[in-house]
Amino acid sequence: MLGRGSSVFLRQALGHQSMLTMGFHHSNGSDHSVAGQGALGQARLHHQFRNGLRLGFGAGYVAEKDALFRSTSTGAFGGAGDTQSQYYSISAAGPVANGITVFADYTEATAQPAFSSGSIFSNWSRVRANSFAVGITRQSVYAAGDRLGLTLRQPLRVRQSSADVTLPVARDLAGNVIQQTQRLDLEPDGQQLDIQLAYRRQLGTSSHIRAFSTLSLQPGHARAAEPQVAVGVKWGLTF
Repeated sequence: MLGRGSSVFLRQALGHQSMLTMGFHHSNGSDHSVAGQGALGQARLHHQFRNGLRLGFGAGYVAEKDALFRSTSTGAFGGAGDTQSQYYSISAAGPVANGITVFADYTEATAQPAFSSGSIFSNWSRVRANSFAVGITRQSVYAAGDRLGLTLRQPLRVRQSSADVTLPVARDLAGNVIQQTQRLDLEPDGQQLDIQLAYRRQLGTSSHIRAFSTLSLQPGHARAAEPQVAVGVKWGLTF
């Protein structure tokens, strides 16, 4: 929900198989948008069991500047005010066969919207949103040490929220505008799902290559949106 900025973190081992990580991030947002400004504080606890299963739990607090889940508004929708949101996450990963690992993660976020008084929306309920991912990876598929992975992911999506919307519906004989207020469900009509195939391979001792292809269904959580495809290749060199 935030843009690039400055970060600091502290990592502390808790016993032989547990790790606690605490971090803080601050961003001034993008040069082209007010979205992405704010600060984040979070803590994550990881533990690995003897059978190779890894569990992680996290909690965080995000303070956005004039945005809600990195979305802004103007005009009749009113201006978004500063928003404070909290999120909680759980993740798991473990081996199921020789070289094969499955993983999953889930994040739940919640926020109370704040908009200017000129908005047609009012009496917002608390916004609840979530994201998740499941996937599988396999090592040494085409060469020793390479990795091939398949992931199904849902980006952050509002799953529960409502608000009152007030709109003009008529005008009386004196020219006065008659308005009507209705309660609306603000959950999007679609659900974006990203299917990604990724591959990583070491090239010698100091470089590696990564490649991916992604198919996005109902992008933007809009049911009528056409599928989108993205591909990419990244090469890295270690000095």
